[in-house]
Amino acid sequence: MLNKVTDNHKPIFLAGDFNFNLLKYGVHHDTTNFLDILHSHYFLPLITAPTRISSHSATLIDNIFINNNDFDFHAGNISTSISDHLPQYVFISDFFQTNTATKKNMLKRSFRSFSLDNFKKDLADNVQWNTVYNVNTNVNINVNYFVSEFNKILDRHAPPKKIGKGKLNLLSIPWVTKGIYIYINKTKGQTS
Repeated sequence: MLNKVTDNHKPIFLAGDFNFNLLKYGVHHDTTNFLDILHSHYFLPLITAPTRISSHSATLIDNIFINNNDFDFHAGNISTSISDHLPQYVFISDFFQTNTATKKNMLKRSFRSFSLDNFKKDLADNVQWNTVYNVNTNVNINVNYFVSEFNKILDRHAPPKKIGKGKLNLLSIPWVTKGIYIYINKTKGQTS
């Protein structure tokens, strides 16, 4: 299931009463396995304090996981005496603004005339590989250099192009497939 949902490369929130006490990570095999599986799909827990508190124990079994750390968020527990399970919350201040701004100027790479062989040759000829592999330099500097050069070369071979209004509308409603979209356009104006 996690493979399927993460293939879309969209921010995903998983929330619930998972009944794995994350405070037992590294001590309890099933909890360790559960969290390792989530980590392997880039999900991180947003709640780090106990979520179920009683007179004799405190456990962290309710949580919210996210697979994207690009948002400015604040998460935590709400103190209440209604239940021994504390409700969790996550507040994402820029989630909708980011999506709206991105939607206006969405770009997609054009691979129309892309040649993998030419791209590889350009990488081999134009990246200073001794800079990438330099063990005496901070690894962050090496990675930033490589990513910068890689993107410049990729821009030459698969330039970013602005997505047209029709495709942008299709992307904004992902449950409508291209086939359904074509059918909608064919049947416009027809009555039943």
